[in-house]
Amino acid sequence: MTLRTAKREPFHELPLSDFVQLVAPKSKDYQGPNSFLIPGTERKVSIREIANDPLRITKTPNLKVAYAQVKTEPGAFEENLRVHTEAMARAHERGAHLLQFPEMSLPHYCSLDLLLDRDYLKAQEAWLQEIVEFSKKTPELTTAVGYVDVDWERERAGGRPYNRNALAIIRDGEVLGVVHKKLLPNYAVFDEHRWYEPGTETKVFEINGTKVGFLICEDIWVKGYDVNPIEDLVNAGAEFLSHSQASPFHIGKNATRAELAQSITDTYGIPFGSVNAVGTFDGYEGDLPFDGRGIVRSADGQWLAMGAAYNEELLLLDPFRAAPDKIPELMPMQELILSVVDSMQSYFSRLDQVTGQTNCAVVGNSGGIDSAVIIALLHLAIGPDRIQAISLPTVINSEETKGDAQELAHNFGVSSREVSIQETYDSVKKLLSEAIELDPTTDNRVSQNAQARLRTLVLMAYSQALGGVMINTSNKTERFTNNFTIYADSSGAFGPIADVDKDRVYEMARYLNKVFEQMDGKPRIPQSIIDREASAELDFHQVDANVMGGKPEEIAPFIRTLIEQGLNSFPSMRAALPDSVTDELIKRWVGSIGASEWKGRQLPPGTRVTPVAAGFNRRIPINHRWRGQLPGGAA
Repeated sequence: MTLRTAKREPFHELPLSDFVQLVAPKSKDYQGPNSFLIPGTERKVSIREIANDPLRITKTPNLKVAYAQVKTEPGAFEENLRVHTEAMARAHERGAHLLQFPEMSLPHYCSLDLLLDRDYLKAQEAWLQEIVEFSKKTPELTTAVGYVDVDWERERAGGRPYNRNALAIIRDGEVLGVVHKKLLPNYAVFDEHRWYEPGTETKVFEINGTKVGFLICEDIWVKGYDVNPIEDLVNAGAEFLSHSQASPFHIGKNATRAELAQSITDTYGIPFGSVNAVGTFDGYEGDLPFDGRGIVRSADGQWLAMGAAYNEELLLLDPFRAAPDKIPELMPMQELILSVVDSMQSYFSRLDQVTGQTNCAVVGNSGGIDSAVIIALLHLAIGPDRIQAISLPTVINSEETKGDAQELAHNFGVSSREVSIQETYDSVKKLLSEAIELDPTTDNRVSQNAQARLRTLVLMAYSQALGGVMINTSNKTERFTNNFTIYADSSGAFGPIADVDKDRVYEMARYLNKVFEQMDGKPRIPQSIIDREASAELDFHQVDANVMGGKPEEIAPFIRTLIEQGLNSFPSMRAALPDSVTDELIKRWVGSIGASEWKGRQLPPGTRVTPVAAGFNRRIPINHRWRGQLPGGAA
């Protein structure tokens, strides 16, 4: 049975009205009927318990499992301790036998090179002992906590600490054992060989009469590895496989996770459950969104539950008794919007902590589609009071785009200013003509780029004066067709749509209008912004299609194919694209993709939402001579 067939029965498309409830800003005073507060914070964790079906009792005694899909922060050990102990107390109150946290829950998966800091590692060991001590207050509850297990008697190459990605299995004031992650990913956004050594041992733990085998993230992604941790546990007698992960989101990722869960239960005939990290965190090359949504599936192939999307939750169920749940399946556009909104919320939360102030978002409001979508997303993420929309027109900008910019700001209730840069632009052109003998009538690109950089100068000044950051509005299609100006529209502190292709930007605009129409009865992004052909408006009658080889929303799927398949030469690109795309256009893209590399390296970090994001898992030399050539001159 294929995944698509399996999904039709238990999975249902999330209605727009339900999605609005997910993405709409919530009051700080909101308290769900079944939730608990993390002490010392304003965060509420929902509690959801899946009811038992008396006709589905497949094992005695029962095993009540609690999955703590909770948010921890790198190095915030005191708060992370409270997250763990509060979840332990609540799971114990509800009679759970097993409570499991996400991968690396105590120090957090995105600790990066803090995992090479021995003081950091010793500190997390001390905080782990606090959890062990607290477990005396939750008798008979077995708790699986993600942490780094350090062998202090050994060192790795280069003097690095001998770390292993681990779960501590804790009960009644003791560590019953430690499970080490066997498979370490070293592809895409993952660089785990930098920090860890792989585990080798197989351990099964008896919990309330059930033999439980624990797996950590990559341990279920066995294709391409010589070791199969799943089979190791099944052969050791495991009756239930329980999985901790920190699995970052990208478009299509959750369907792959569901396919893996289905394969495990269908192959081995035992139930499988998983808990995933939640929240968005700095992955060094940009932000990694963790969407939660761990899956539980029964031995007889029924989908029992899925963790909430982007929300903290304590999910309780018995994998041998639970009634199958009707699982809401987010549409791709809903996933994309949620991931970017969560990322911006997380970014500003971190920024506020670092600066000790409430920072605003400064956005260049051009009246175009990119800035419109970003203002809409920011409205959902941080609210209108923290958004400054600045329009910086010249005589080149049409009355229509200037009017759209004003209407957009009004519709979203954000602070808006219009400041003409025409006089300054004229002075700069005159200066350039005198300083470098520039003839602006024959070398228009220099003056166009100066115009774009002037806007950045003003936006950066506003950011500093108002106490905030400039938001970058570049999209992925522009980046790889080299349609952006270095130190101008490439600038900013953070790029929310840096990994979003142009066709998806338009789709986001249309869907966001549906969201706002559901919320307050009317769309907020003017339709004229969506309908108008894209233009940087750096010159009269300019359209992006002339620079990019076609309308950006139409060529975006082709550029996406080239990037996600890792194609860098004309022969491979020609083979991958339809005949409707001309050889001339492909050769143009070969040049623009290569030429964009040095500029792309200097773009601000953004949110990773696709399988192949620049920087994370696309690392091409700035200058290379690969053109598809073969011996004998063939290509």
